[in-house]
Amino acid sequence: MTVDDQVVLGAEAGTDIKGVHSDWPPFNNVRDKSQKLQEQITERQRAVILDTRNANQAAIDDIRSIVRKNGWEDDVIWYP
Repeated sequence: MTVDDQVVLGAEAGTDIKGVHSDWPPFNNVRDKSQKLQEQITERQRAVILDTRNANQAAIDDIRSIVRKNGWEDDVIWYP
């Protein structure tokens, strides 16, 4: 199964894909990250695929902390 196949299956299964970009403001601070994840996980009841290819380690650690703090470990798929 290719990544494209997984994305199509994910869309059908109620998932949302979020790209984490360390130097790009729309998903760059703790409040924004929390709000985006909460909207998808809690309000829309979707799993979230987090694409961390463009994130630095500090951003990844920050998001991991948010996920753990809110108990969303089962609702987040880390890519790669």
